[in-house]
Amino acid sequence: MFFWFVLKSLFMPFVVMLVSFFECSKKQDVLIIVVFLSLLCYLFFGYTTLTITDIQTRAESESVGNLYSITSVFILFFSSLWFVRKKRNMSSLLILLGLFIITFVIIIVIGTRKVFGAGIIMLIFFIFSKVNLKSIKNYFLIISLVVLSITGWYYIMENTIMGVRMEYLEKQQSQTIHGAQWLSVFGDRATHYYYGWKMFMQHPITGIGLQNYANKSGTKIALHTEYMVQLCECGLIGFTLYMSFLIWMGKRLIRVLKNNFKNISVTICLTGGFVMMLFMNFTAWSYNFPIYFVCYGVIISMIKKLDYESSHISQSVVV
Repeated sequence: MFFWFVLKSLFMPFVVMLVSFFECSKKQDVLIIVVFLSLLCYLFFGYTTLTITDIQTRAESESVGNLYSITSVFILFFSSLWFVRKKRNMSSLLILLGLFIITFVIIIVIGTRKVFGAGIIMLIFFIFSKVNLKSIKNYFLIISLVVLSITGWYYIMENTIMGVRMEYLEKQQSQTIHGAQWLSVFGDRATHYYYGWKMFMQHPITGIGLQNYANKSGTKIALHTEYMVQLCECGLIGFTLYMSFLIWMGKRLIRVLKNNFKNISVTICLTGGFVMMLFMNFTAWSYNFPIYFVCYGVIISMIKKLDYESSHISQSVVV
């Protein structure tokens, strides 16, 4: 049991990331298409095999609430990445727009706020990747897009099951986190931050141990925030290592954004996927979901290649 826990929770994510990194280094287009089709098949068969009883009794379960909705938003990332890597025709654009629409419908029906926000982030970055920022009129397009996204967010929160669910959870959680009502913005994740911080303060260096929050809290529920997982369960040691990894990735993306203008569309799309994952980590844990580490591996591999290209171009200019 201990060996399986160590293999699954500690080594498997890194193996997945390394395999994705090396495979993407060899054939980027092939890996992107294979991952995209795999996610699409998983989502299709997952939803088509659900019965009405499943939907009614498991709407908040891991299968529907987490796996399927998270899969949906990663489909957007890989399909957007495929689209921006080469010039595509109008039919490809229509297919991509269709995927975005279907994904948002699925997310709204399920009522998953974190994935809905992640989908909006990916949509904004995708549009950024296709817009010529040297044109002043495009800045008005971007501002309009941001305003439309914010308006759409509030409309959906006020008029759909997602908004009703979040309002109920915020009121419920605000009654259990005395003195920290501001955490209710995280909905049903508020108690995870509240009690996770208290446990961290008791074991600040090494934490309480991976996946021990469920046992220590008595709720039998895993911490639904990756940042608090690292802080509470892995302590300052694990949190520092994890944040160092994210900061390193962020700095590499920024460097490529500054230096490689030739492939700016691809870099913007990669940045969108990275920001999307950072956002979801606020209300979801990621170490049990291999797709996060597939995405990390792809991003690292592609920015490594883009960084090399930009440095090679700059050396050629100097010579």
